[in-house]
Amino acid sequence: MEQPTTAQGNGIILTIDQGPFSFEKQAAQAILSIALQEAFFTALRTKQKTGYIVQSVDQEIEQRLFQKFAVQSNSHQCQDLLYRFELFLEDFLQEMPHDISIERFEKLRANDLLTLEHLCPNLQDKAVCLDAFAFERNGDFKWLEKKIEAAKALTYEHFLQYAKTFLSRKNRKRLAIAISGKLPENQNFSYKSLSASEILK
Repeated sequence: MEQPTTAQGNGIILTIDQGPFSFEKQAAQAILSIALQEAFFTALRTKQKTGYIVQSVDQEIEQRLFQKFAVQSNSHQCQDLLYRFELFLEDFLQEMPHDISIERFEKLRANDLLTLEHLCPNLQDKAVCLDAFAFERNGDFKWLEKKIEAAKALTYEHFLQYAKTFLSRKNRKRLAIAISGKLPENQNFSYKSLSASEILK
């Protein structure tokens, strides 16, 4: 989906549907998302300098899992950014066994577990958690415990399998939303389609 705007710059969000919620799949998604956030920022902002705002986040919506990638850019067209997203995902999957070794997997899991174990650190946060368990998790007050247990039980092999299933091109459940604005003339670099007759002229 593409929407024009008179504002400066372009923005695009790619959302990948990773399927229905399960505790094991969500544990794999959470650990993978930590690695994706760092790698996506490094690739699209630090190295390629595509935009100032570069983000990757995981999300659960109505018991389905999603991974979102977003860039706001004053230098690149939306289509170019989308191609870069897909290239990033291909490279990430190809290098994943090297970049996410079993040792790094264990560190990422430890970070995720630390976050989960301190999700409700005070009375106010505890009240918010209990409200969510009651009304968003169908009264499952063991939900956080189940989530922690799933993260502890997840194997490295299952993690790699889930990551490939989530991010590979075989998963065609993707939606890109692009907001096309105005780019400065010195940054407005894009190819224009020409017919053979136009070229001959």
